[in-house]
Amino acid sequence: MAPFTIVSFQLFLHCYFFGLIYFKKESVTYGMYSCDWTSMDLKFKKLLLLSMRMNDADKLMIKATPTKIINLEFFVKVMITTYNIVSVMVNTFNSKI
Repeated sequence: MAPFTIVSFQLFLHCYFFGLIYFKKESVTYGMYSCDWTSMDLKFKKLLLLSMRMNDADKLMIKATPTKIINLEFFVKVMITTYNIVSVMVNTFNSKI
């Protein structure tokens, strides 16, 4: 039971912090795209364009597969699947006894 709890807690921490990092990155991206860059000088525009390119080039999404992003939703899905599998195994074991 203790290894399962430790692994679950580690998975939760990874999902939580990766989701937090992704959320912060997206809020920075939103801030860059929603700033009033049209009224700024040329140096600011170049700096903003460079930071937008760097931000888009660094796809900071931690993925388990090409389509599965690791975040809290992923953690909940894993826990539900784990519960279902363990439940079926326990019911099968109990029916044989």
